[in-house]
Amino acid sequence: MKSLLTKTMSLLTIMFGIFTILNMTSCDNISDTIDLEEATENTITLSPYINEGLTTRMAGSSFQENDEIGVYAVAHLSDNQITGDIQDSYAPNIKHIYNGTTWALPQGAHFPWAGGQTKVELYAYYPYNQAATTSNAKSYPFSIKLDQSTSESYMTSDFLWAKSEATSPTKSKIPLSFTHQMSKVIINIKSERDFTEEEVQNFSANFLNLHLDAKVDLSSGTVSTASGSQAKNLIPRKRNNPITGYGITFEAIVLPQTIAASAELFAIRSAEGATPYTYKSANELIFSSQKQYTFNITISRTGISITTDDIQDWTTTPDIEGNINKPVKKAIDISNINWNITRVYKVMDKGIQIAEVSKEYLLSGTAIDVQAIVVYPMDANSNADQTRGFVAQIMQTTLNGNNEYDPNTAITTHGGSVSWHKPTNLMAYTAGKSNIINKVQIDKSDVSAAGADAIYSLTLEPDMVTDIDKNSYGVVKIGTQYWMRENLKVEHYRDGSAAETYYFNNSIANKDLLGGLYTWNTVSNTSNLAPKGWHIPTHDEFKALSIYTSGTATAPYYNAGKKLKAVRMWSTTVNNSNITGFEALPGGRRLDNGSFNEINLYGQWWSTTEYNAAYGKRVYIDYGNTGVWVEANLLKTYAESVRCIRN
Repeated sequence: MKSLLTKTMSLLTIMFGIFTILNMTSCDNISDTIDLEEATENTITLSPYINEGLTTRMAGSSFQENDEIGVYAVAHLSDNQITGDIQDSYAPNIKHIYNGTTWALPQGAHFPWAGGQTKVELYAYYPYNQAATTSNAKSYPFSIKLDQSTSESYMTSDFLWAKSEATSPTKSKIPLSFTHQMSKVIINIKSERDFTEEEVQNFSANFLNLHLDAKVDLSSGTVSTASGSQAKNLIPRKRNNPITGYGITFEAIVLPQTIAASAELFAIRSAEGATPYTYKSANELIFSSQKQYTFNITISRTGISITTDDIQDWTTTPDIEGNINKPVKKAIDISNINWNITRVYKVMDKGIQIAEVSKEYLLSGTAIDVQAIVVYPMDANSNADQTRGFVAQIMQTTLNGNNEYDPNTAITTHGGSVSWHKPTNLMAYTAGKSNIINKVQIDKSDVSAAGADAIYSLTLEPDMVTDIDKNSYGVVKIGTQYWMRENLKVEHYRDGSAAETYYFNNSIANKDLLGGLYTWNTVSNTSNLAPKGWHIPTHDEFKALSIYTSGTATAPYYNAGKKLKAVRMWSTTVNNSNITGFEALPGGRRLDNGSFNEINLYGQWWSTTEYNAAYGKRVYIDYGNTGVWVEANLLKTYAESVRCIRN
């Protein structure tokens, strides 16, 4: 890429006029040619204005109220023949504040001339910083803001500098021509396919590997990178009025610096995508003071193409204030989800999953012990971010006529949050303060109740598992684990070879309802009985399930069985609530002599953990108790049910 940043620049000017009324009590004699009235005014006063069309501020052609500049006054030496040094300034870093109409000194401050005939040069800069002194005037520290997404942070990154000609005391205006000492970079983005205009407007951008810390010589305006400065990523400002022909425009003030060839310069991310589009320049780039560099980008799902404008002298354009970097509010309505299909749904945005909705059991000490509907954003690895769950609805504690838990409309603690710690399967819960929430918006990685301006363009897709035989299964989230909501009924291993499979009483009619029955050797076969991405649980994974649902680490984990059992098929349902949605059924088993028993009485499932050469470890739940028995070894030749868990 051809670098043009070293072109001769035409400086933009911000004209300051400076008035003065000289104190007649000055110890120096005053020239008779200077008609200064004897009065109380002994201070240089400023009357700044900005040339029309050359604005650097968002308000238009003037500074904004409460803007502050710093001004140094430096006297000439040796009968006005030698220019003084800024580090010998007799009036250093005098603050001036704009009140919306005029400029004024802070109360009690003075900005005098050096003497009646002594020439003075003025050095000025914006934004004002009280830390500027004579001692650091030639190495004044200044830092570009790391996050320039707001108007204030963007504008205060724009370092301006000016110097006057040598001037004798006078009432006339003293012009100060201000220039930008930083560089400005603009990114314009559009998509000619794949992304809609609305999606492009929801892109985000970051500049990469930029130095932000500078030192400035206030006597010359020269900017250089500070010693020890570390390269960082910068968040640019999103304009509300993108450049014509583009869907979105970002701009940032950057430190003058050289970007090495092949160094990553910026990354662009769509709202739906975890992987950003990253741009590397083929050639060295030089960002210079007072210069503007523009990148015009056409983006698709497969990458980006870049063209660059000629480098221009810095031009700033009026902006309309508004919501900066605020994404499109895309939302879903969760009030009509069919939870009989699956207890987990994917939130999709044009084929990309951006969130997950689950109807799950929440148990955290005395804080919460109910079923709830929780929405999780996706993390950088395209998995549900379980540390940032949004509790849209809390369910009632009793079942309805369809054996489901309805939303509890009598409470106002919806809208809370949950955060899971995966290794321990423990949860932190914070109650909400809202009425029932049916409509939820997902903005990037943030989930909240939908506002009135939300767009319902997101879709819900049931999260299902399919085995090698094309059998489909619903999913249920319990704690940090994801389980199949039905017993496995596959007849082949993942490689397509036949697996030893039985059905209760050797009846195929029991396949869809109860699933298959398998020996331990079949379950533990390395050919993999479970679908891809899933596995048959270990003994410890069953223990984790039982500990979480019971709320205790003590076997036989009382109440866990009650919460896991379906409210059908069992010989009694007194000890059944199915609050977890696990839907455990009493599917019986096949003995090694070929007979079957325990239908309607026991539900039992193999783990892949071996007890010894003859026995494997399994868990079981019985009809007359609320517990789960996990320390239950069984002959490997018996055939029992199987549930799979997500990897």
